[in-house]
Amino acid sequence: MQLIYCRDICEYVACAGAIGRYLLGRGKVSVILDANGSVPGLVGIYTEKRGRKYFRGPHRPRLADLTDTELVLYGP
Repeated sequence: MQLIYCRDICEYVACAGAIGRYLLGRGKVSVILDANGSVPGLVGIYTEKRGRKYFRGPHRPRLADLTDTELVLYGP
């Protein structure tokens, strides 16, 4: 599973246990989310396999806002 949009990572961290239990009951064992490093309050692995994040314009996109990415628009 991939977290596509969340207003703030802290909101996801607060609900991660309940979301994890719900998804585990449906056979999903992990959630991928957008982060610049390890997220305090979450257990998991942080890797930089994807490399740099490129963006256009003066403002960097917010974390956990992947609504305009290729994966969301075109699918896997």
